[in-house]
Amino acid sequence: MQRATWTAAEILSEYQHDIESFELQMGAGGDFEFSIDGRAIYSKRETGEYPDIKVLKQAVVDAIEALATA
Repeated sequence: MQRATWTAAEILSEYQHDIESFELQMGAGGDFEFSIDGRAIYSKRETGEYPDIKVLKQAVVDAIEALATA
């Protein structure tokens, strides 16, 4: 849980003005699901691994850009 909390803090500290809401769900077995404004950004269930913070930040940037052009 500490790692997920740290990850959320990193994302918020950098993108707090760009994200209206985000959801971080932790489940049994170390699941890690990250969504922004209701859109799934990263799923450990799909990849089988916890995201590197650089990978997750790039996914956040991509999501922000996609929401801005929608």
